[in-house]
Amino acid sequence: MEATFPCERVFAGYPGVLHGGIICALLDGAMTNCLFAHGLVAVTADLHVRFRQPVRVNRPALVRARCESGGSPLHRMAAEMLQDGQVVATAAARFVEREAMAWFGKSMPG
Repeated sequence: MEATFPCERVFAGYPGVLHGGIICALLDGAMTNCLFAHGLVAVTADLHVRFRQPVRVNRPALVRARCESGGSPLHRMAAEMLQDGQVVATAAARFVEREAMAWFGKSMPG
């Protein structure tokens, strides 16, 4: 699953650079939509983002996500953001299916 984001200046954190919170939201959203595309409804249990390069504003970025492993109720996902052909940010996350929310916030398996 992939999509393009325009990285407009209104989303800058510092002059000329996309805000890190926007980057996190885009990566998390891409992973969530990847799960939706597979017919799964799950929420983020934990998220790790690595910022590799500054993401420049006024240049589009490609955001893509994939399932690394899954087994109900826990799914491991990965995502990356590319700009001008270079990976500028990566994310790894675990998602828990909504039906399993009873243990969410407790000690998670795996």
